[in-house]
Amino acid sequence: MVCKNCGEYVNEKFEYCPYCGDFLDKSQYMENEIEYKIYPTCSVWTELIPDLKTILILVLLTFINFYFQDFLLMNEYYSPNYIWILYIVVFLWYDMKAIVKKLRFQKIEYCFYKDHLEYHERFGRKIMHSVRYNTISDIAIHQSWIESMFHRGTLALYTSNREDYGIYIHDIKNVEEAYYQVKNMIDSANHH
Repeated sequence: MVCKNCGEYVNEKFEYCPYCGDFLDKSQYMENEIEYKIYPTCSVWTELIPDLKTILILVLLTFINFYFQDFLLMNEYYSPNYIWILYIVVFLWYDMKAIVKKLRFQKIEYCFYKDHLEYHERFGRKIMHSVRYNTISDIAIHQSWIESMFHRGTLALYTSNREDYGIYIHDIKNVEEAYYQVKNMIDSANHH
């Protein structure tokens, strides 16, 4: 269970939180057990595929390098190897981005209770965010063409408050199944 005071995970056998010393009211936790959890996943292989803008820029630079090489060689600062250096830099950028995202997603979880959702992140910093179901006005799935090929996607929970951004749960395996599960929980909580 999670201590309401400090947000740390605490074994259910404790009466006091070992991190902050606050009394743990077990009756609250028994009524409000986690009913569903979502752990975002990160497929490193899909993250290594550059986005369309990057692909177009690389194609354009390759075209310029190939067709205007004679003109470019007149500049003393130009080398035909620059295009390969650019490819390596782009590859390393996407590789590093995928590894960081994979490590970050291993420290994120979304806990769905009977009446609210809690977001927990412990990657470099500690973030906790709670949203009550009665503030959620809509739920949607977002998928790119790459995500749809791998049956992944983003679950968007929009809040009724326009100033709030809502919650986006990225990179969910079997996003359609999670959509129906979460939608049913929110609908049943709001109808009671």
